[in-house]
Amino acid sequence: MGQEQSQRTGGGAAAQGGINFQNRVSAWVCVHILAGRSAVPIGPGGIAAYARFETPEPVDDILIGDTNEGHAFVQAKRTLSLSTTTDSDLASAVDQFVRQYVSTRAGSDKRPWRARPLDPTKDRLVVATTFESSAPVRIDLAAVLDRMRGLTSGQPFTDAATSVDQRKALDTLLEHVRRLAVRRRHKAY
Repeated sequence: MGQEQSQRTGGGAAAQGGINFQNRVSAWVCVHILAGRSAVPIGPGGIAAYARFETPEPVDDILIGDTNEGHAFVQAKRTLSLSTTTDSDLASAVDQFVRQYVSTRAGSDKRPWRARPLDPTKDRLVVATTFESSAPVRIDLAAVLDRMRGLTSGQPFTDAATSVDQRKALDTLLEHVRRLAVRRRHKAY
């Protein structure tokens, strides 16, 4: 019955590992809230004020709000690889980020995390992962994304990649974003 139940519910060992990791990230966020510290570096000086878990948002694992009205939408992925396939965990996370970005563009909701479009000075879309993720994700993609935050308006994204491996990570990310943005324009969501 164990294997049969696992197939029906998707509750196998891999799923449990992912849920366990998500629970650990959630606990880490709660500890930071209780300690009056920033759980995710959202905006300047913001301290984590509240968290919501398993939200109805497109990025649904964890939502963190800070004292400066910034928000972090967190997707917990225990393992992640730099995959170009459309059914990969990376593609799934990027899909959630694109949908989150689009859903907050209108800014017409009264909930504080939807009351305005995402603001790069206050808000973050975050993938929380472990050392089990591939080096191209943990090292190369992370470095590119860190550098992207420092680009000036109009500066090409390609300036954020300073090595061949980082360029591959950036190209993979942009390939997913472009594909999903086109899908969004054609209302396939």
